[in-house]
Amino acid sequence: MKLPRPQHRPDACRADDPTSLRAPLKRRPYLAMTICVTLAGIGLSGCASFPGSDSQPPVPSGYSDWFDDGWEVQMNRLDWGRIKRAREAIAAEDYDTAISSLKAMMDLDFPPAYYEMAKLYHYGRGVDQDYLQAEKYYGKALEVPSSVLDNASLNLAKLYLDPQVPRLAADDQRDVLAYHLLLQAMDEGKEDEGKVLLARLLSTGGENVKTNPELAEKLYLQAARNDRPEALRDLALAHLPGGWLKEDPILARDFTARYAAVLEQNATMGDVNAMLELARQHDADGLFGHEPDTQLMWLANASETGDRSARRQAGRAFLDTNTPDLGASLLEKAAEDGDIDAMAILGSAYLGYQGLEANPARAEQLLGKASKQGSINATVSLGRAYLEGKGPNGEGLEAKPQHGLELLESVAGQDDGLALALLGKAYLEGQGIPAQPQVARDYLERGHQTGHPYATAQLGLLYLGDQGMPAAPARAETLLQTAADQGQTQAMRRLGEEYISGEILPQRPEQGVALLERAIDAGDTSAMTRLGNAYLEGENLPAMPDKGVALLERAAEAGDTTAMTSLGEAYLTSDTLPRQPQRGVALLQRAVEAGDVGAMTRLGDAYLGGVPEVRGPEGRALLEQAAAQGDAYAMALLGRAYRQGRGVPQDLQLATQWLERSKQAGHETASRSLLLTLRDRGRAGDIDALTEAAKNGLASAQSDLGELQLANGQTDQGLSWLKKAADQGYTPARLDLAHAYLDGEIVTPDTAQGLEYLEQAVNAGDVNAYQLKGKVYLKGIGVQKDAGKAETWLRRASQAGDTSASALLGRALLRGDQGIPQDVSQGKRLLQRAAEQNDAGAQATLGREYLRGDILTFDPRMGADYLFRSANQGHPTARLALAEAYLRAKGLENANRNQALLWLDKTLEGNSQVALETLYQVLSESKVPQPDAEQGEAFQE
Repeated sequence: MKLPRPQHRPDACRADDPTSLRAPLKRRPYLAMTICVTLAGIGLSGCASFPGSDSQPPVPSGYSDWFDDGWEVQMNRLDWGRIKRAREAIAAEDYDTAISSLKAMMDLDFPPAYYEMAKLYHYGRGVDQDYLQAEKYYGKALEVPSSVLDNASLNLAKLYLDPQVPRLAADDQRDVLAYHLLLQAMDEGKEDEGKVLLARLLSTGGENVKTNPELAEKLYLQAARNDRPEALRDLALAHLPGGWLKEDPILARDFTARYAAVLEQNATMGDVNAMLELARQHDADGLFGHEPDTQLMWLANASETGDRSARRQAGRAFLDTNTPDLGASLLEKAAEDGDIDAMAILGSAYLGYQGLEANPARAEQLLGKASKQGSINATVSLGRAYLEGKGPNGEGLEAKPQHGLELLESVAGQDDGLALALLGKAYLEGQGIPAQPQVARDYLERGHQTGHPYATAQLGLLYLGDQGMPAAPARAETLLQTAADQGQTQAMRRLGEEYISGEILPQRPEQGVALLERAIDAGDTSAMTRLGNAYLEGENLPAMPDKGVALLERAAEAGDTTAMTSLGEAYLTSDTLPRQPQRGVALLQRAVEAGDVGAMTRLGDAYLGGVPEVRGPEGRALLEQAAAQGDAYAMALLGRAYRQGRGVPQDLQLATQWLERSKQAGHETASRSLLLTLRDRGRAGDIDALTEAAKNGLASAQSDLGELQLANGQTDQGLSWLKKAADQGYTPARLDLAHAYLDGEIVTPDTAQGLEYLEQAVNAGDVNAYQLKGKVYLKGIGVQKDAGKAETWLRRASQAGDTSASALLGRALLRGDQGIPQDVSQGKRLLQRAAEQNDAGAQATLGREYLRGDILTFDPRMGADYLFRSANQGHPTARLALAEAYLRAKGLENANRNQALLWLDKTLEGNSQVALETLYQVLSESKVPQPDAEQGEAFQE
């Protein structure tokens, strides 16, 4: 960058001209003997040892005007009077008057006017903060010698050295220019502050600036002799472990004590910056040790001086204490004084997420006002609030997703990392807009480039395959580790989860626990819940139920509804804890009261299923409440309950309605249940309407009608309708055709055609197609058996939430079947996950294995419980296994299957809890062999 320099010629305004108002003064040349003298004062003799002469690069080309010889414009008393009045207007926040006056003086090339204008842009006072403009005007102030040469050099050096300042015109020369500007500032009289900043630069080095620890230490010591606080602090840190000077606890302690004494002396004299620094150094990572009460005392003292920044900092700190109202009061005062940063902080707090009572109207007012005045933080907070909408407890604002996106877009162009991250998340999850994963990735990549840890974490999650994007485990691990190292708790938690599960990343349980514990220490209750569940279930860790319960209880007390739901469900159904039905119900009810949809679904399902007792109306009401909030699983449970008469009177019409809603909401098994229900109903009107829609070309109707006709034995008609839907690109129809041709149970087998339809569904990203492709390779259906490919596709489907894939892969891993190496721990975990999602086949497998005791430790209670839950869903082999186990245990080995199933039906019709307790008692007396029948496990309603 070459800034044009005004021409001030000696003959244009002569010093000996008595009529001249502006007489030139000769400027001392930079890079002359004066600098050598300055450096000699700190123990370096002569220019031979001057660091800028040989060891450091010279002034970059194009910037010599800031440093070379020149003529100063002489300003008279009238000129200085105008500068003084402009400064007074700035102090009074009368920025319009100040800026108007400064512009007039800049037209005359007065360096002090450029300097004052540069500061306004540097710190965003009266104008939008603009570092490029600040750089420009500081440079203009340096082009002509003046009395502001010292401060202009120092401030521009600070701007260049600030890592938070984004792109500048001199980006490729920032450190070198800062180096020379600091030398110039020292030469012009800013010795102590210049020495500290120069020492800091030389202690670490910079781009094209070499490290010089010897000179850095001497500069620091010189400033420390004059009790410069920053020098004392930096020297204390330098002598601590990991510092750049020799580790010396005694020196570190001495410098720390001197630093504290200087700050306290300055604070008692009313220095607000000293008070704020004392507060900072009493924080958790401060030099003086964490003393929260002392920290708050100094913040309170600073706020009493009336300093706006102090009020803001004190207010923010008190928000996180048990007196958040005091913090709000301080922030209100700062906001009334026009502090837009205080407005942004208080507006965010009034959203209701920081312990302060929610005040949405005031939050919107404050954030809107600060946003209009240029606050990026306020704009991001307001945009985020509009995207997320109101929470269950009234926190947040009414959803205005489009407006939220517009606000975030308005600051994304300024490379705000959080705005970019939130935009990426919005496009990933489809918040108010269609989901666009590629657009989301671009935003997150940009956010990651800014160094924002949340953007880095979200990008890492994207590469784990969370949102249907192809997984890139190595990239995901690197990104999540980077974000975790930056203190991002979500990254710690998710990386910890992955290291424990070993599903996507390599299994490293010890590292996983350490990461989750770090997240817990940082206040992440979700990490507490996750680790608690891992200990409770023994997921790739030694099972420690007591430790797991303790963590879940802590998380529940902290208000984590997922912990309440997990622990409540465990007390109702877990096999690793003593059953505590009342406690379990109480926890689930708390989660329900907090608005947790999952808790509504689980408690409702428990009530319908008779755990702890049948409470049909309450169970139905809870499931309807969850369904009203869009829970597709709750809709499916209601449909099945009405179809089977489970906890409610049988009603096939209501079953149809709920299953149709569940199917529309995307639940993976609702479609088949719906078709079976329609078949059972024999409703001609429904079939006629479906047929009419199919004839009109509706692909979904063609697909549903085709599947129904196949189920009713109308093979040719069914295939015809399915093919018409498939020809329109309707993925479910392609998948149904793949099933039909590959199974060969309803139509003539045609593996080539089945595989062709399957590949089309896979390419469309259908999760069920992934599962079927895995099964094809596992069984060798039309292809050569390939256990590796089978595991890859089944795992991909499982990671995307397909419970059938989890059950199938889990069964193969548990037993070492189909060429897949046995991994009991991982197989058990996958089966448990599918079982908790009510996969009857997974429940049946676990039940049999616990009763066999060959692979899993013999446990009749767990075995009976899993089989009972599976049988309750109508799983045929589970019903048979459970009945035969009971009869054999009673010594009735010769009883036939019909007798066994008759007993089971009577048992299921009665008190299920009593039946279970009876089974536990009887089966505990002996290890009962179980039949090997596995038919029907792939899918049972």
